[in-house]
Amino acid sequence: MANEVERLIRYIRKEDVAFFIGSGFSIKAGAPSVWKLIEALNKVVNTDLTKEASSTLRSITETFVEKYGDRQELLTILKDLFSFKPKDTSDQQMLVRIPHIHTIFTTNYDTLLEDAYPKEDRKVITSNTGCAFTSNVPVHIYKVHGDINTLNDPDRIVITDSDYKEYFTNKQFEFIWKELQNAFVKKHVVFIGYSLEDDNILEIIKTVRDCIGQNMKQPFVIAPEFNDDKKARLKANRINYIDSKAEYILEAILASLNDNIVSDFRQKKVCKETYDRFCEINAGLYSTTTNKGKENSIDDIHVKEGKERQDNINFKVPFNVREIMEQGSFNDCIKINGTNVSIPAYGIMASEIQEFEYRINGIRLSTKDDITKLLIMPSLEQRSVCLKMPSIGFVEKVMSYQYLENHKIHIDIETPIYILKTSIMQNSSNKYTMNIDVDFHGTYKSNEEAIKWIEMLIGLYSHKELKINGFGITVEKMEATVAVFELYKEYYQTIKSIECETKINFDYYNNYAEENLRYAKYILHYYNGTNFSTKLHNACVTFTIDSRDETNISIDKFKNDKFVIVESKLLGDIKLNGQTFTIPYVNTVFMNCLAKEVRTIDEYHYEIVMEDQEAAYVTWCSDKQPEQENNMLYLSNKRVS
Repeated sequence: MANEVERLIRYIRKEDVAFFIGSGFSIKAGAPSVWKLIEALNKVVNTDLTKEASSTLRSITETFVEKYGDRQELLTILKDLFSFKPKDTSDQQMLVRIPHIHTIFTTNYDTLLEDAYPKEDRKVITSNTGCAFTSNVPVHIYKVHGDINTLNDPDRIVITDSDYKEYFTNKQFEFIWKELQNAFVKKHVVFIGYSLEDDNILEIIKTVRDCIGQNMKQPFVIAPEFNDDKKARLKANRINYIDSKAEYILEAILASLNDNIVSDFRQKKVCKETYDRFCEINAGLYSTTTNKGKENSIDDIHVKEGKERQDNINFKVPFNVREIMEQGSFNDCIKINGTNVSIPAYGIMASEIQEFEYRINGIRLSTKDDITKLLIMPSLEQRSVCLKMPSIGFVEKVMSYQYLENHKIHIDIETPIYILKTSIMQNSSNKYTMNIDVDFHGTYKSNEEAIKWIEMLIGLYSHKELKINGFGITVEKMEATVAVFELYKEYYQTIKSIECETKINFDYYNNYAEENLRYAKYILHYYNGTNFSTKLHNACVTFTIDSRDETNISIDKFKNDKFVIVESKLLGDIKLNGQTFTIPYVNTVFMNCLAKEVRTIDEYHYEIVMEDQEAAYVTWCSDKQPEQENNMLYLSNKRVS
């Protein structure tokens, strides 16, 4: 039996199955059994109808109509019996949870199946009348024998022996009969809730086979404890038999779909609509996905509003992960989604993993075959915190990420331009020491925000008090220089000025780097036609000259004389924040230079050491090189070393 069940599940996973449901599927819900129907008829006529006809319902109802009553009386009895309040509809609910089933045929008169599905998800067809406007819904339910809602129309109910014999030629059911034939060609039809004695399963299958020949896909029958005679009849008709109650098979189907729905969707074994419905119905999940040609990609998984998310990872490795985590022996890191925060982690390669599975709300997303590395990080607590620096009127709320590593409490506070990385450790004297580092982002989004947050950082390292509400931390004094943070601020202000004073607008902003600041200043002052001054870190400037160049200045005149030195470099194209700018020349002027030393390199080359007594230089950008004047030493870029 196991092989048949596995084969059936494979067909269902590919949406290659239609269900044909009989009365046994409704018994648990309180629907009348065949024998209960017969008892009701016996009570009406006050005799045992089974003595006058065979024990099948179709024969007994035929006898009832012919000898003791009329067809309308029979339908009235049926309507009374099927006007029951359902008790246990768990089997019907399980069926709804399998959206791979798009077509259901049933000989049941009750409405348990259609009532289990949301109205917008199913279309019920009871005769040709209901087929005229079949809609594009996930599930079509064909009531082969009619139902309680059609009992007022005697011609749309199949119950007596005469009805069965005329069924295949009755124009009322012509469309349903054609759809049934199509189902046997396109799908593996699975019969549930039938016993063979009181139903026309074999008659239907034989008639279909006569119509379509060998094109019929092999059907299945699910029923418990068939005797050898029944099994032989099924085998003779090339029907697969699964010895089980329907509920057990439905449970096995759902368990397999939970395990395989994601991989089946990725491999395009199941359509997106079915994948989406399965995840929503069974786990309250919905996904953002991408069609990548031969396969689908699941980009992200979300939980529907009002539903909880439960992530479960189970794995087995040949060493003690707990000890490694407690010792803090991390060898990798994990970036938190949607942030710039990275948390230390321990990486385990797939070759070291013996077992692995990851589930969200019971649906398996991945197995050992899907991963190359498993990253395990410390337990992480996310918390909103408020940073206050009263002296500059700074108050902002941001997210923090707290974890334990090497017996240190780490609190990473993410701001728009950097991460404030705080670590707290208790020493042997039971005193706490705190350290704060700053990790700047590669890009940022707003110059106004950047300026505000860098001013807070400058204040922090200028000994201004910072309160971190949410953790009860007050930082009173930080030992560090603020010079580098001043450069960040200058960069943000320069970028802001470029956008305010010119027609330039950047799509994004790279964070401060020495080159980015230099290029930003070039661009701003080139477009504005202005210059800017820069302090010298070293007042001495050393360069070489070629005496063959027409400088009009004698080499002997250099020493102890004063000069204005102009350095002009060919710049060309520069890139900043994704845009390219063409600036022909960048020029630097050392305004008051004294030649301290002249060294001879060879016959034509000299090295001159100049001391800039202004301790600053002026830079401007131009379309042409500047012209040389008296006592101005002009150096082109090709001669400056």
